[in-house]
Amino acid sequence: MVTNAQYPEKIKNIKIVTQLYISLDSPTKEKAKDIGKPLFPDYWERLLSSLDEMKKKKFRTTLRMTMIKGMNMDEEDMAGYKKLVERASPNYIEIKGYMFVGASRQRLSIGNMPYHKEVREFSEEFVKLLSDYEIIDEQESSRVVLLAKKGNKGKTWIDFSKFFQLLKEKNPEDILAEEYTTSTQKVPEPRIQEVDLD
Repeated sequence: MVTNAQYPEKIKNIKIVTQLYISLDSPTKEKAKDIGKPLFPDYWERLLSSLDEMKKKKFRTTLRMTMIKGMNMDEEDMAGYKKLVERASPNYIEIKGYMFVGASRQRLSIGNMPYHKEVREFSEEFVKLLSDYEIIDEQESSRVVLLAKKGNKGKTWIDFSKFFQLLKEKNPEDILAEEYTTSTQKVPEPRIQEVDLD
């Protein structure tokens, strides 16, 4: 489940999902107003309440930070993000570069799209502020770096069979993220086949 954290009561009422993502595009209330163009006047309070609810969950949780060049990638931003990460205590932090697609093109430019190298450099500096996290993976083509709580290196995949087995055996609210998180699987290289069109 992916949410922009504007409905904390809904997050509170979630009993179990394989993974809860909260999109976190801004490190401060002021930047959240400029970047996110929120609908609700109490948007920041809603976000903070959602992060508080995330921290209570035992299933897999992830903060997805979208990096926008020139808007939310400086040292001051890191300090703000650090407070929010500590508040939510997610299992994973996905630091992803903004992509110049969709409706965002009406208010942002292609210059706001950071290169993977810049996302990686931000992540390397940011993780130094977080005593409980380490970089465990990255995907250059997607411009994303993955952080996880220490001790989870190599464990990024969801074992769906195990998850559904646990649902039969336990109260959903007692299922722990580590019970159905497994080692990262090798994705096979795509096979290229020649086709004779004659």
